[in-house]
Amino acid sequence: ILIICPASLKLNWVREFIKFGSPGAYHIKVMTHDKDRIRTDKSILTGNSCNVVIVNYDLLKSRFMLDQLIAFNPSIVIGDEVHYLKNPRTARTKNVAKLLNKKQKIIFISGTPMTNRPMELYPIIKMISPETIHPFDDWKRFAHRFCAAHQGRWGFDTTGSSNEAELAGRLRATCMIRRLKKDVLEQMPDKTLTVLPFEQNKATGKIVEQEY
Repeated sequence: ILIICPASLKLNWVREFIKFGSPGAYHIKVMTHDKDRIRTDKSILTGNSCNVVIVNYDLLKSRFMLDQLIAFNPSIVIGDEVHYLKNPRTARTKNVAKLLNKKQKIIFISGTPMTNRPMELYPIIKMISPETIHPFDDWKRFAHRFCAAHQGRWGFDTTGSSNEAELAGRLRATCMIRRLKKDVLEQMPDKTLTVLPFEQNKATGKIVEQEY
């Protein structure tokens, strides 16, 4: 399993695995630096290898990290706060796309999948379910159909919106499950503040990487 999320949520994912996972089922590696290594070799003490990797979006800029994650070859990829991938030109969006293949189960999660305009959904849909927008899966066709694209004063303008009901219908019929806060509020746990100790290398000042 590969979890990709903002840095602030990595330890929250660890807590959820510990809370809901079967004892001993998950051996988690949290990546903290772009040179961290994924240890998939079996431990002499436990006989277990790492089967869950949690990494934040910013670390995906590292070619070393990307190559490791591709070699890890997860069967499930979960992207949390996936609106971080709304810009197709960023390194993290391009590199997440390189990680994905047809053999994997892919789950994308976001409270705000479209923060401003439909064009922000395009790279996310292309990664998880391009058939949802067929025959408008080409960037320019998508722009004309759902973004009211036109040639503006400063170039090709894709900041608009059009055929919103059609796009929403396509998403809900294929790849999107939507839950409103009012529908799940009673299921949400109380917010808590957790203080976590960590080890620090006194010589370098860096936090010592942790495995769970």
